[in-house]
Amino acid sequence: MANVMVSRFANHAPLHRQEQIIARQGVLIDRATLAFLVGYKQVIGFACGGPPVTLALCWSHLRHGFYDPAKSGTSLIATEALVRLAALYRSKTEIRGKDPAERFAQRQIDELMPWC
Repeated sequence: MANVMVSRFANHAPLHRQEQIIARQGVLIDRATLAFLVGYKQVIGFACGGPPVTLALCWSHLRHGFYDPAKSGTSLIATEALVRLAALYRSKTEIRGKDPAERFAQRQIDELMPWC
């Protein structure tokens, strides 16, 4: 794990390249697992004596998990999630540039979170 972190952040080796290097050593770990471990280690590092941290997840990456099932028509929930994410993106566009108090108030109104 330490080697993955050093390679990623000190040596700037992307995870897809590390996946290939590790595979040549006979260990099969996919990139998604490496990304999870790196993200997990970062969060744990902050929790162990670092400053208070609020974990902010990326809506764009979350959206990817809904896209294929919605596109294939196999999941009404995935389709609804994409509709609500689109509304969230529109809301963010509308509040861009406004003062922090207005943006905060609008974010409290957004209806995506209660649905999740």
